Amino acid sequence: MQRTAQVAERPSHQLSTRTSRRRTEPLSAVDNPFLQMQQQHGNRFTAQHIKAARATSDARPFSAVQRDRDDQPDDQSGGDDSLLGGLGLGGVGSTPACAANGNCPTGFCMTMPRLLAANARDSAAPGLLAGIAGMVSSRVVSLWAQYLFGGSAPQDLSGRFGADFTSSATTATATDFLIERLKFNLATDPPAFPDGSNVTTVDLPSRIGSALAELGNPASSNVMDFNVIGEIPGNIAGGVGTDQTTCPVGARPSPFNDDRSATGTATVTREANGTLTIVPSITFTVHDTIDLCPGN
Repeated sequence: MQRTAQVAERPSHQLSTRTSRRRTEPLSAVDNPFLQMQQQHGNRFTAQHIKAARATSDARPFSAVQRDRDDQPDDQSGGDDSLLGGLGLGGVGSTPACAANGNCPTGFCMTMPRLLAANARDSAAPGLLAGIAGMVSSRVVSLWAQYLFGGSAPQDLSGRFGADFTSSATTATATDFLIERLKFNLATDPPAFPDGSNVTTVDLPSRIGSALAELGNPASSNVMDFNVIGEIPGNIAGGVGTDQTTCPVGARPSPFNDDRSATGTATVTREANGTLTIVPSITFTVHDTIDLCPGN
């Protein structure tokens, strides 16, 4: 018997996002935001923002910015290369064993003396926050300011950013993945219908529980990784880090690991020709932390 899935419009997704904001103490090299900027946007872009920050703030050393990396897409002129290269002090500290990440450069999570870290933060903050406002949204700047200057207790951001997560390309991909798994499940194990009715409701966890679990598994190719540059979810959530509770660093260590979960139901209608139409209602929950070190 042929099964079909009909989704007239994107199902409604609700978001329950709890996030912890913190400043690492002692701060790691990657917590100097220009290193993050360099890795994401290249050397020339970063050099320009460093110049802008120096022009608008106290010109203390940006101690954790690395030299130009060979894998960056934009070659630098001698002037910009000197600027970036001259900012690295080198040998500032060591990376805590629990925070080591083979996917990150050598300086990731390298500790710094508190005063030096604070100076680097104060110098970098104006340019960093202005860059985030321009490239992502001014709506997230207050969250990054909280992270840089002491952190906060967990917050529920559903009201402020739920719509952004709902419209994210990552959420659309996760929804399509779950619907395909549900279609396969219903094709191989059709639901029972009440006597005299062609409509029934199925529970997603009992039908596709393993697929739901993949959303929060960083080892899965179907992990719910908000990695679209320019989207708000990509800026304040990103990937799934599972070491926040086992590697508590910072003034306010996160009280939870990153997580992605979903639950919901689907209305199944048996059509006259024997096909099935399913209309899912999925609720996604995102737990994440703006942490950079050791998170994701």
